[in-house]
Amino acid sequence: MSDYTIICPCYWIDELLFEENLQSWLNNIPTHRVILGVNRAILYPFLEKMRDKYPVIELVDQTHLKTLGMCLADLMKIVDTEWFVYCHSDARLTPHAFLIMQQYQKEDVGIIESHREEWDGSTVKVWNCKEAIPKLSAKTYFFLDRSFSGIQLIQKVALEELINRMEDDYLYRNEDMIFHAEAHKNGYKYCKTWAMHIHIITNTQWSHNDEVTHMMQYRGFIKYTEPNDVTKINCLAGVKHMKATYNLTIASILEFCYIHSNAWAEVIAEYWDDLDTNEWVLRIHRGE
Repeated sequence: MSDYTIICPCYWIDELLFEENLQSWLNNIPTHRVILGVNRAILYPFLEKMRDKYPVIELVDQTHLKTLGMCLADLMKIVDTEWFVYCHSDARLTPHAFLIMQQYQKEDVGIIESHREEWDGSTVKVWNCKEAIPKLSAKTYFFLDRSFSGIQLIQKVALEELINRMEDDYLYRNEDMIFHAEAHKNGYKYCKTWAMHIHIITNTQWSHNDEVTHMMQYRGFIKYTEPNDVTKINCLAGVKHMKATYNLTIASILEFCYIHSNAWAEVIAEYWDDLDTNEWVLRIHRGE
């Protein structure tokens, strides 16, 4: 395989850890171009230092954009390779993991997911080790139906239609599942792998408050996906939270659905009353 473009939108950056994350990409992914989107002006001094130190880095000003989705579309449009790697700034690729991901590259594959283990900054002292080591706990993400971003190898053509119609609106903390749905809709496979990266979750800040985040969650699914078992559960989870916490009315959500998707209007109407319990999840699992 030829080399790959790496893209990474930057909003929250841990300056003490980011360079090691970057080095893990450069040491494992053949690349001629790392495109970092700068979504907050305060990041410029640090990222300019990184660009000066690593000539493959390009900085793209994204301070005028409001959402992660538009930042990603902005970066994906200038990708110049058939396959590219989407990295989170807080994701560290383990040695040889990318070689595993490459084994899944096929013409009919759209996205290849690296399995994540998570590190929250805690450490543990082991009797035969001089220094405390990071404390990780085993995660089950590989076995779940939904997708998880962090480090993904993506065939650009699988998402190109979506990339060109994305707007600066509702893609935030849901983009992995929306990309997953889009790849399947366009006839491409989504591959989970045991290629591993460490997702560093020492920063738990969100770019938006709880209400806006959950509003974007369900609206992103309604505008950009078709209902299936995976998208239904994750869209309705956002709707359930908004209904219980912020008194979302069925009239307001149906109004949004009728603008973007009659199919989602039918789903919302069908499950609305069951959202007050967990019956809606059981119904979806039963295929009802």
